[in-house]
Amino acid sequence: MDIDFTGIQEIKNYNKILISGHKNPDGDSIGSCVALALILKKLGKTPDIYIKELPAQYKMLVGTEMYKNVIDEHYDLFIALDSGGEEMLEEVGKQFKSATMTYNIDHHISNTKYAMKNYAGESSSTGEIIFHVAKELGVEIDRDIASGIFLAIISDTGLYQYNNTKSGTYEVVAELMKTDIDSGKIIRELFFERTYEQTKLLGRALNNMELLFDGQVAYTTISFKDLKDLNAKTNDTSGIINTIMQTRGVKISVFMYEPAPNNIKVSFRSVEPYNVCELAQQLEGGGHILASGAMTKGKMEEIRPMILKLVAEMFK
Repeated sequence: MDIDFTGIQEIKNYNKILISGHKNPDGDSIGSCVALALILKKLGKTPDIYIKELPAQYKMLVGTEMYKNVIDEHYDLFIALDSGGEEMLEEVGKQFKSATMTYNIDHHISNTKYAMKNYAGESSSTGEIIFHVAKELGVEIDRDIASGIFLAIISDTGLYQYNNTKSGTYEVVAELMKTDIDSGKIIRELFFERTYEQTKLLGRALNNMELLFDGQVAYTTISFKDLKDLNAKTNDTSGIINTIMQTRGVKISVFMYEPAPNNIKVSFRSVEPYNVCELAQQLEGGGHILASGAMTKGKMEEIRPMILKLVAEMFK
């Protein structure tokens, strides 16, 4: 890990602290937020966590009770986690701009170093970076902190199957296991359990799936109407992109869904040598080489051919 933690100790100088991940938070975002909040509590702080809507599968983490979904306050310190750019903070952008000090802790290669202090660099996950933050602050990692970090790591490594999993990642996990975390329960609830609504939505997505370029590209869509018809929430789309990527022969998977009318969330996954971060950046998004995403505005019937045209360029 090539992150210089100079100045991280200054976090101890602030009392009114807000921690936020990115909009539509995933496991790395939520696990990192919870773990860092628990670390700060050990330093005598009482931080707030902003999460607009906490997905059910993350409520197992101790510390999620600290989250708020409405923020209308000024904070001395705003810590942005797992967010490659300021625009990813969305609803709490006002608090970020008004904070006395801002920190950015992140592992995305597209990170724009937008905060006053930036601790961003290559890592399996933001959760892995939080492990090292705890060490830098001299905080002992207990079972609850370890559970948040563990969930963050397995979420963004796809349970260690992605190439962002390095030897250092396993070394961190080995340390976490020493705290007697219930790793089996966390893995099961994160990867192998779905609500009825999630299962129905996955079925709709698989039914809509199509293959292109001799089976090398798989894509599917979920409309706003689909979400309403199935009584599903935007968080219920989690995991769909990875499921279609499991199709044999697929090199790139694309998932487009409509969280609100005329707003399209696009997710990309790939295998080497296809850099889908370049695709996301063309849509003012970002992420990782093999996993990225973006938000764009327009009707699905207009956005879909435009996205697939960008994908086609990768096969020329």
